[in-house]
Amino acid sequence: MKKNLFVKLIALALGFSACHDPSELGFGLGTDGKLNAIFTDTVSVQYSTVLSDSSVNGNGYYILSGKAVDPVFGDVEAVAYFQPSFLPQFNSSGNYLTNADGSLLYDTLSLKENPIIDSLAIRLYCDGSRVFGDTNAISTFRIHRLKNVMKSSNYNSDEKLEYDPQPIAEFSFNLPQLRHDSTNALMAKFVYLPKEVATEMVQAAHEAKGNNDEFLKKFKGFAIVPDKNNKAIYGFGTGLINMSGLNSSMIPYWHYSGDTTSTYYIFNINGPRYTHYDFNRSKTALASLSKSKNEMPLNASTDRLYLQAGSGISPKIDLSALKYLGKDMKVAKATLEFQIDASKLSPQFGKQFYMTLAEADAKNQQRRNSANQLVYLYNGQGDVTVGDQYVLSDTTTYFNVDITQYLQKQIFKGDLNKQLLLLPGTPTTTTGTLILSNDNLSRLVFLKPRLLLYYNRY
Repeated sequence: MKKNLFVKLIALALGFSACHDPSELGFGLGTDGKLNAIFTDTVSVQYSTVLSDSSVNGNGYYILSGKAVDPVFGDVEAVAYFQPSFLPQFNSSGNYLTNADGSLLYDTLSLKENPIIDSLAIRLYCDGSRVFGDTNAISTFRIHRLKNVMKSSNYNSDEKLEYDPQPIAEFSFNLPQLRHDSTNALMAKFVYLPKEVATEMVQAAHEAKGNNDEFLKKFKGFAIVPDKNNKAIYGFGTGLINMSGLNSSMIPYWHYSGDTTSTYYIFNINGPRYTHYDFNRSKTALASLSKSKNEMPLNASTDRLYLQAGSGISPKIDLSALKYLGKDMKVAKATLEFQIDASKLSPQFGKQFYMTLAEADAKNQQRRNSANQLVYLYNGQGDVTVGDQYVLSDTTTYFNVDITQYLQKQIFKGDLNKQLLLLPGTPTTTTGTLILSNDNLSRLVFLKPRLLLYYNRY
């Protein structure tokens, strides 16, 4: 009899786990590993797609420029803004040198009298990880000078900066042209700017005497603006220059009377930088999303949820209905299961592989702490400045997010009135953690999700 009961309970559990109705919750496993009881309470967990007021992407690892048409998320234009900075000092092992207070030491650019400027090159490096749209089509870009220096704090993707309407350089390429003929490796694109810009740059650097902050206050940056007919968006690597050379940079060359070779200095593209995005979703299923109406229920989007880095579009999971299961519930396992809509995948717009969770505030925005820092779910806590790392496998159609610890803590607190956001993420220096990433346009579409909740009563 016991054996038959055990088999029936297993069959019942398997039957529920095969069901994809997200409103069916509650098949319980005891935390001691025994099948003590199975509860089949039905609770309506609400899902929706929301739009953030602002999508922070300043000072990231990439800046993007271009235009493309995403068949799911609509038209997008990206304009890259950046300001060069001094080159940090590093040793033969590639480690950066710092002052006693931990701040970076920078190389000093020193000029003798009457330097003769030769040229100024922007070295734009695309590693292929941030490319979207038709990369076989030729794309044209123009470089403009900003009218003002940039601020050092982060920018939101909807912010625009003023730049001189007359471009100082123009260049064109497609992705195959960036590849080496024999090795197929991606190579940097060199774009040359006017000599008067080079003169201004080296003079400002000389006067700053190795003080990077002073240089940033004096030398205005640049905008990389795409042509209106472009069909692709490219991401250019930024950050501190390193020995691998997988970064973008700026390099002025000069010499003195009687010299037979030029002197040069490498500037990082590691000062203030960000990507401005313009989105047009008017012909898509997301047309109703706006800042004033920033939530679209699951039933208003053909039972689909949407996530796109760069735009602030992400799924929201409302857990508040779980409170009706009662306070005597002991959660053994809680998993959010998202099924990828394979029909919406595109080779021209890559998948978002790294994701994390955060609590949403009353306005559907990612919650911040008292110091105005974005906070995430980490080890069951909802107020940490880094989030748990969830990684999508490229070989599966399902994406599972374990929220067991978080639910256990919220039940213990008696507070299940919570809404979560599933966010695009990028790894931090702490293993297994992510923070919000908006320096790309990777995306996913999910079919009707479900919450798999295993619990028992006590």
